[in-house]
Amino acid sequence: MKVRPYIYFYGECQRAVDLYSKAFKTEAKGIMRFGDIPSNPNMPPLPEEQKNWIIQATIQLGDNLIRLSDSFQKTNKEGSLVCISVEGNIDEIQHVFATLQEGGKILNPLAKTFFSPCYGSLIDMFGVQWELSADAQE
Repeated sequence: MKVRPYIYFYGECQRAVDLYSKAFKTEAKGIMRFGDIPSNPNMPPLPEEQKNWIIQATIQLGDNLIRLSDSFQKTNKEGSLVCISVEGNIDEIQHVFATLQEGGKILNPLAKTFFSPCYGSLIDMFGVQWELSADAQE
């Protein structure tokens, strides 16, 4: 069994894909767009501005995946009860934090703690909460 976080956006998924690809130094894979769906007479037509919205994109982080998608409902609420925790070495954590803090809100600046040589948390520009922690072995 595997757990795959799935993050929804309201028309901003492409911007999130770009930001997360930069933060995690990776490329999104398997991007599918709503405009790629074959027409169906039983479904209402898709507004032109939503045809480029993303049905699904995948960001690979080592052996883990994060899935992203646009939603037709405004689902993101800052400070929600879901948080994505990322662990790595100090350089990785510093890079991810610096990238995700742009346009976001820092909850705990990066600092040495009793459980990590480099820990911080923030809410990114899309309202997604992140906890970033360097491995304690460093």
